[in-house]
Amino acid sequence: VGGLDTRFFMYAEDMDLCLRYRRGGWRVTFYPAAEIIHYGGASSAAAPARFWIEQQRANLQYWKKHHGSTSAGVFYLILVFYHLLRVMGLAMLRLVRPGEPSGPEGDKLSMNIRTLSWLLRLSTLKLLVSRDDSL
Repeated sequence: VGGLDTRFFMYAEDMDLCLRYRRGGWRVTFYPAAEIIHYGGASSAAAPARFWIEQQRANLQYWKKHHGSTSAGVFYLILVFYHLLRVMGLAMLRLVRPGEPSGPEGDKLSMNIRTLSWLLRLSTLKLLVSRDDSL
């Protein structure tokens, strides 16, 4: 089935590999006693909005690669709707509690606005309809 797909920048490459193993006739097993220690991980903490967008990009790429452009388009619409609802809900929360614009809610609002903005860019939409399965 090959190794990790290098077209995935980060995120979703594990799901891609597992699906290819299953399609190749192998059995994918969850072993809860296994442990992996990841030293580091500070890169996503330094720029959480960027990595949230990368996660959305990887999920769209996975859907397009394994389920086709139509399914990826439906998944895209679900993501847009999800982030739009989050932006509206967090903005309302800010109106109800105007003295607390910073903190976790402010960060979440900013992240969802940036992600929604990325989703609505023409370049993102063009990637969904291109023949290439990488976003």
